[in-house]
Amino acid sequence: MRVDIDPEGDTLLILATNQNLPVSTDTSGTVADRTEKHFLCSKKHLTLASRRAARVFSSNFKESSKQDDGLYHWNFGTAFNPEAFAIVLNVIHGKSRTVPQTLGLDLLAEVASIVDDLECSDAILIFGYRWLMSFGIFYPFPKTMDKTLAQLILVSFVLEDTNIFSLSTKLAIRHSSDTVPSFDLPIRLDIIKRIEDSRASILQDLVQKLDKLQDDLLEGRLGCSDGCRAMLLGSLLQMMKASKLYPPPEPPFSSLTLGWVIESLRYTQSPRYFGPFNDGPAGKHSGLWHMQVQPSATPAPPVKSSLSGPSSNQSHPQNNTIPRSTPGGLFGNSSVRQSAPATNAASSGPFTTSPAFTSGGLFGTPAVPQANTATVTSSQLFGGGTAPQTAVPTRSFGGLFGDSGGNTTASGSGAATTSQDMNAPQKITRHDCRLKDLIDPLVLAVEEKIQGLQLTDFPQL
Repeated sequence: MRVDIDPEGDTLLILATNQNLPVSTDTSGTVADRTEKHFLCSKKHLTLASRRAARVFSSNFKESSKQDDGLYHWNFGTAFNPEAFAIVLNVIHGKSRTVPQTLGLDLLAEVASIVDDLECSDAILIFGYRWLMSFGIFYPFPKTMDKTLAQLILVSFVLEDTNIFSLSTKLAIRHSSDTVPSFDLPIRLDIIKRIEDSRASILQDLVQKLDKLQDDLLEGRLGCSDGCRAMLLGSLLQMMKASKLYPPPEPPFSSLTLGWVIESLRYTQSPRYFGPFNDGPAGKHSGLWHMQVQPSATPAPPVKSSLSGPSSNQSHPQNNTIPRSTPGGLFGNSSVRQSAPATNAASSGPFTTSPAFTSGGLFGTPAVPQANTATVTSSQLFGGGTAPQTAVPTRSFGGLFGDSGGNTTASGSGAATTSQDMNAPQKITRHDCRLKDLIDPLVLAVEEKIQGLQLTDFPQL
């Protein structure tokens, strides 16, 4: 197939292309059939626009001699994309009407590869500026070191766009890990090496500053108290471990990207430290909390003992006095009606006590019931007195083997303090020292060091 870029041209540029043809009609297999595509061009236009063409046709190579058909032949093999090759040749020959106004990144990268090989950037720049307008501030630049980012580095360098080249190389420094991949694109090796060296240098500086931060905490140059420094140091080591910076890695810091490390440091947790009010300088404190020791739980009352064994009542003693039968004197017991005991009161002996009438003295039983007060009757000659008495808890003897503690009031419950409670601080305050305040300046310093490369540092060869 022949394409006449210049119908009166004297040079034939040959480009091999691969076409996938079916092996047969009844199989799905394909086979690559190499065909050639010929472009008829002008030697004069080629040598004026391309420095490489000027060297080829002025040397003793076979390309500088005409072939049997009277044309110069220059074979490029399968090096270039045919569509991109035709675009470059049309630009060189001044056929602007056939040149597309916009190009996708994949095709633009193919064009840049051809321009870089032929060394004809001067002839293509006017179109290059227009093509690169699609990759301005609204273009979604990648956040990983992928083929798209490599293509942007290539086209911005070849077509000499300072802003895109600086931004794309900055992203490569930030998101590459160890070796920068070229994805088989003709990116200059000195550009790749500069990206790798910048990344490794910034990571090395960050590791050294984190190591110095550890030393400052251990030596007491940072932090307002021992407890505060212990908290900061522990948090720092945990953060470095999570960021794969502890133990300190060695260059070239394989598998580490600056972008991931920065995000890990920026969102590190910063715990607060609370300590005694007089712990550390006053300017490092904020807030004040008063500490109050909570009383311990009230102990259970002791078990009553009696002749027949301990009582099963473990609850607090009741205020109501259990009525008892009292002797009434010479002629019998008092017949005063006793008040009913509380339902949750338990007997201190083996038998259950229930309310009952007691016999009176000589002249009978009083008929007036008493209201909810235990009536204590005195033993007299002619019967018991009926005057109600106020029940006062008294110490009672529990029987044969000891005193009863049922009505005994617990003293000192929750009031006893241990030596540890005596040493506890009465006021605590929140310390203003935070790990984030130490890490943020390091993160900002790293961000400032990530700078894109400059086109002026890489002159055209």
